[in-house]
Amino acid sequence: MASLTCTKSVLYSSENKNKNWMSTFRFSRWLKFLALILCCVSPLMAIAAEDKAICFDKEGYKFKNDDKKTCSWVAKKWKQRCSFKDKKGKVSKKCINTCRKCKGKRCKDSKKEFKVKDKKKNCSFVKKSLKEGKDVCGRKAGDGIVANYCPKSCARCPTSAPTASPTTPAPTTSAPTPSQPENCAVADRFVSSGSGYCNEVYILNEPWLQIKIYFDATRAGDTFLRAKVTLSRDVWIGLGVTVMGGMIGAKAIVTFDNQIKEYDLERYDPSWVIEQASQDLRNTEFVQKDDFTSMAFEKNLVDDDFHPILAEGHTKFVYAYGYSNLKVKHGSYGSFLLDFSLKDDDAFKTLY
Repeated sequence: MASLTCTKSVLYSSENKNKNWMSTFRFSRWLKFLALILCCVSPLMAIAAEDKAICFDKEGYKFKNDDKKTCSWVAKKWKQRCSFKDKKGKVSKKCINTCRKCKGKRCKDSKKEFKVKDKKKNCSFVKKSLKEGKDVCGRKAGDGIVANYCPKSCARCPTSAPTASPTTPAPTTSAPTPSQPENCAVADRFVSSGSGYCNEVYILNEPWLQIKIYFDATRAGDTFLRAKVTLSRDVWIGLGVTVMGGMIGAKAIVTFDNQIKEYDLERYDPSWVIEQASQDLRNTEFVQKDDFTSMAFEKNLVDDDFHPILAEGHTKFVYAYGYSNLKVKHGSYGSFLLDFSLKDDDAFKTLY
């Protein structure tokens, strides 16, 4: 009897050990399975969390629920359309990348892929394309454009901390240029006899980018213009005179490859931006360092190879800047009127 009881006890004990071992084994398998899931999901969760901090336009946004009025539509005339409102609120809060409302850490390239013409692309592709002179930033991608996913590569972000009231960047080489010399009001000409300029106007004044032109005022009978253009990025900058109102057909002064020269803009393709055989610029000075570019020059108001610049009255200008100093298609552009006979902001009128 005692032997039978002992045998049962041993069998019962052995059975419990097997059950415990099996439970431990199953629990261990579950732990491994959970660890495998976490290993796979964690990177995706990290990318998703990171993308929340990146400056994307709101996916699927449609102004007034119009299928055609997405953030791509806003981008075509963003300066005007970003101020629009509907029942959902301000357009600028929905299309934050398009409206240049990216700030701080939100302005960086995404690690996620996006589709361009049904093909998966990423920001490495964008960087490579830009180096090859191919401007892909404006191409449609998802519910926006490539620049929404790669704002840093597409030069849609500030390269340094923006200020609410941008000040004139100080040149970093031997080109100090006081914005208001003491002798500016001599004979009501607003012309400096020194190295400075008596007039200054913002061509573009946004938290993410500032472009400014300095000049000495002109009067009827004057023969040349003395001016300087600055940009808060270390890329090429161009300023052109247009008759038809657009880039094509304009005559421009551009800093390709760190040299200030005059060009004929025959087509949008960089290969059709032709350097003029005869250069009419004098006392040119190029400065570039620490997110700052400056080109200074003197030029005849009337030049057989250039559209005339009026001594009095508005001349129509176009401007553009690039992604680097290489001769590739511009990153952004605009148009404005400027009357060099007037003082500061009275002289300027933006067009687009």
